[in-house]
Amino acid sequence: SAHRIAEQSSLCTPRPLGVASAQLAGEAISRCIETCGNLLELCAFKMIQPRSLAPGARQGSSSRLTPVLLLASLCMCAFYLFTTPNESRAALETTRSTTAATRNEDESKLSRLRRTMQMHLDRLSRTTGFSMQLSFKTAEGEFSVAAGMHADGSPVSTSDTFLFGSGTKPITALAVMQLVDAGVLREDDVAAPLIDKGIAKLGSNTTLVSLFGPAAAQITVGQLLRMQSGLNDFDFPEFDGELLRRGRASSPLEFVYAAAASDAPFVCAPGSCACYSSTNYVLAGVLLLGLPGSPDDWEELDQSEAVSAYLPRKQPSSKSADLAGKQASATAGARNAEQRTHIEFLNTGPLSDKLTVPGFHVETNPRNARAAGTAALIGGPVTGIPVKLVAQLTFPDFVTRIYDQDASVLGWTCGNGVGTTREMAHFFWELLREKTLLSEETLNSMRQYRLLDKGWSAGGLAYGAGLMVQQMSWSKFMLDVWGGRRACVR
Repeated sequence: SAHRIAEQSSLCTPRPLGVASAQLAGEAISRCIETCGNLLELCAFKMIQPRSLAPGARQGSSSRLTPVLLLASLCMCAFYLFTTPNESRAALETTRSTTAATRNEDESKLSRLRRTMQMHLDRLSRTTGFSMQLSFKTAEGEFSVAAGMHADGSPVSTSDTFLFGSGTKPITALAVMQLVDAGVLREDDVAAPLIDKGIAKLGSNTTLVSLFGPAAAQITVGQLLRMQSGLNDFDFPEFDGELLRRGRASSPLEFVYAAAASDAPFVCAPGSCACYSSTNYVLAGVLLLGLPGSPDDWEELDQSEAVSAYLPRKQPSSKSADLAGKQASATAGARNAEQRTHIEFLNTGPLSDKLTVPGFHVETNPRNARAAGTAALIGGPVTGIPVKLVAQLTFPDFVTRIYDQDASVLGWTCGNGVGTTREMAHFFWELLREKTLLSEETLNSMRQYRLLDKGWSAGGLAYGAGLMVQQMSWSKFMLDVWGGRRACVR
């Protein structure tokens, strides 16, 4: 969400929150009504939906689902009504009274927004059992809020570090796009030659084509960054579980080998579909390793080179600059800056060295994975028990504390970022609003989105080069997906 906030904050001025907390209460009720209405609309849609819209569904599956959805909608209404903060309920009773005199006239919109976001984050943390942190940045100022508790009972703070996971992908994409800016690469360059050089540095004599077949020779640099290579994902429960039991990966090639060994190494021909696959971003790292001037050891590849110069606001390198000169210039700029990014990119070593919020992975039988998620997301709000606890009680097969793992399990350039949300918000602000990290032309190319049409989140997420636009209306997304229609992504 950090990049979405950064991209929109200069376009959308925070709306005044009205008089005291009465309006907050009114908005809470409005959200309840809207949520219930959306769910009831979904029930009605499922009642009248022709079975021809759901090919392959068993007879009667739609009608059996309707009572469940109706019950869920009523429970959701009750949940929102009865968990509305006490101060909001009290304020609702005095909605018609004038309380303007009690508001501090000099209170800024930013501080009111911060207080409101803290309230919502506290409530969400109580509901889910998860620790959370959120940062907001605009031209007028910035703030961070945090909620939740550490295992020892101490509160999570705005200085705690979290795993960014796939939030690392935009920075990996930026590293490649900066080389496009510098004339070192083009998006339509075939990726295999550089990837093969990177594979050799990783100590293997295999090639991309020998792993994935002849179609791999057609994959371009841009298709890797845009999830359009057609390569399957390595991220299957069987692979994840075995990796976490070992607690470390031998090298980035382990993730590539897992994708190549899947039943279908390609889900489509390169360029013919958009399918989310983290394999693309491991290979983007291998490509960076294969470039002239890159280190010989993958553990020494420093992704922070892509972002280290944004505080001095360096201009993109000229077309004549080579990779080595560009990296040296960026590093020198970072040394001279009064401040620099604190995003860490961890390749190997204990995660506990940099990570302060441990994180947990709950492994289930792959057949039960979706059921576990459904039980947690529905069972938590309905029962009042935190979502995390519901998941652990329902499917306690195997729980791993990520904090105790080696950083190599993160998938290298597809997911090894660690830091605070403040630093990530700064990064996206510089990339998308200040536009100091890329030329206008290259940034516009990075923001050319295509709706995912296969695999995970198909129809609900559009992907550019490391950036994505996601459908944020749950009811809209579910109506479209369950109704057999393609979700509209704005």
